[in-house]
Amino acid sequence: MKFKKIITIFLLAMLLASQFVWLNFTQKVYATEIQTVGNFHYDQLGVEAKKIYQAMNNMYTEGMLKTGTQSYDLVENGFFTEDDVKEYEKGNMRINFSNERCKICFLC
Repeated sequence: MKFKKIITIFLLAMLLASQFVWLNFTQKVYATEIQTVGNFHYDQLGVEAKKIYQAMNNMYTEGMLKTGTQSYDLVENGFFTEDDVKEYEKGNMRINFSNERCKICFLC
């Protein structure tokens, strides 16, 4: 019985030690100093979301987002057409999805 315990402990120790043999501690990874050009999140947006992003950016630069009580007409300011609004009223969720993507992008 005692011999079986010794053999089991020895095998477990060898199994544990063998895991470290496979690791290579000599290789190192260094970060590059290359900066990517462009805005990653903005570049991922679609056409409608970029329109909403521009509108949000306009509201931000005009200080409208500080109070949260002012309104901004996307049709009047030329970001969307009346046909786009009618499609949204009929249940087309394209503008709604674009709005969600744009909010995430704007906050990042």
